[in-house]
Amino acid sequence: MSLLNGKDTETTTLLHVIQAAEASQSNHFELISLGLDSGRDLILVAVLADDLDATRRVLEGLQDLQEVR
Repeated sequence: MSLLNGKDTETTTLLHVIQAAEASQSNHFELISLGLDSGRDLILVAVLADDLDATRRVLEGLQDLQEVR
């Protein structure tokens, strides 16, 4: 079961993604990149696993880099 990939971006809500994650028994690492009508880019990432401490630290580091720009 996919959390993000292949979903209808017009109708899928964050609640749908959370419910799919709750129902899933497997690990997921999914990334989708969307081009918005404004011309900007949006990247959505869903990561599901039992222990995400290392992944969280990496993503927080990326967030820090983005804030510096």
